Amino acid sequence: MVAVAPTAAKDSHLGSVLPCPQCGAALPPPAAGGNLTCGYCGTASTIYRFELRVLMCLGCGAPLRPPLEGGTVTCEYCRATSRFEARDETPEYIEPAAAQMSEGQRLQHLAAQPRFDLPDVFSRTDNNSQWDTLGGALAAWQLIRQHLSHGEVAAAYQDDFFALTCILHHKHAMRDQHYQVRAILESALDLTTNPRFRQLLRCMLARNAAWSGDIDAAQRWLALCNSRPLELYMDSAYRLSLAAIHTAKGDYQQVFELLGAQPRMLPIAASYEDLSDLYRANALEKTGQLEAAVQQIEEAIKGLRKVGKRVYLAGYFSGLIVMFMIHQSMALCTASFPAAYKRMYWSELFEKVTWDRVNGSVSMRTPLGGWFGLKGMILLAVFLVVLSPLFFMLLLGLL
Repeated sequence: MVAVAPTAAKDSHLGSVLPCPQCGAALPPPAAGGNLTCGYCGTASTIYRFELRVLMCLGCGAPLRPPLEGGTVTCEYCRATSRFEARDETPEYIEPAAAQMSEGQRLQHLAAQPRFDLPDVFSRTDNNSQWDTLGGALAAWQLIRQHLSHGEVAAAYQDDFFALTCILHHKHAMRDQHYQVRAILESALDLTTNPRFRQLLRCMLARNAAWSGDIDAAQRWLALCNSRPLELYMDSAYRLSLAAIHTAKGDYQQVFELLGAQPRMLPIAASYEDLSDLYRANALEKTGQLEAAVQQIEEAIKGLRKVGKRVYLAGYFSGLIVMFMIHQSMALCTASFPAAYKRMYWSELFEKVTWDRVNGSVSMRTPLGGWFGLKGMILLAVFLVVLSPLFFMLLLGLL
């Protein structure tokens, strides 16, 4: 008897089933890093394959796989029916002004822009506490998505939709939930009309593909982006995505050319600096410059801690630690990051990093908290050094 692979359904009621690119068998859920392995023929692939289209159900939020050319899909979980248009694979154009500039002139133009010039929407996230939880952010995102799917194109919707997409991407990535990451990013791209946000979303898809080891998909997502933008944030997104691809390839000289051998050698938006520092330090470590890598990580962590508890898209003052943990599948800075952390945090007994996979957050805390932690110990030491001689003098005087 000849064995036949259990093929995935090919009608419009496919739901969330993913087919093997080799034999067509239904694939199991993605493993760590978004990797997929066919249980029938053993073919390896990833959830970020460019040939796939993964969107979220408009009803319950479960991932769906509609055809690239569009169509109607019925969710296998809530049975809601969603209709999708064809995927837009139109490349972003290079502005005529950028085409007339040399690369040096373009870099000067980018360097003159504020490094902290982020969309206004990110400042509004601090005033939306319901966005702090996964459920609250997803509910708000789905509500705006409904408005956008009905043709409402207000700029505020686009801003909030992009900000919520970044929040959900971060929370699901922290949980290693790559099926949801892919569905959120592509669903957002499907309804986003702002060219700036479309560039950033495609760059996020490219970076996630590179992180999962799918270099082909990463290159194809990035090929749709504007390679010479005149806006710093768009350029930083493209630059970091290309650096992610070269990091996955092991081409570290290209990483240095994209990011510079030292911080601030090239213009990079502040919210991308933690990722830039991680890629650069990894390139230094992998090319035998371990001490230089450790020093750069130390300086990066010091800089992040000066910013405060919120570091833009990372969401916490330990933004570099977040990036390090999310990139574990790429094995970045395996020697330099632990060495830098150990050297910096000599107060390891009082402070420690906590990675909460349930809530998708990384934070640094004192076990006893507040003034009873490291600050309390320092104040106690100062008290003993300054006041103990006065206490003994007073005691001797009484005797």
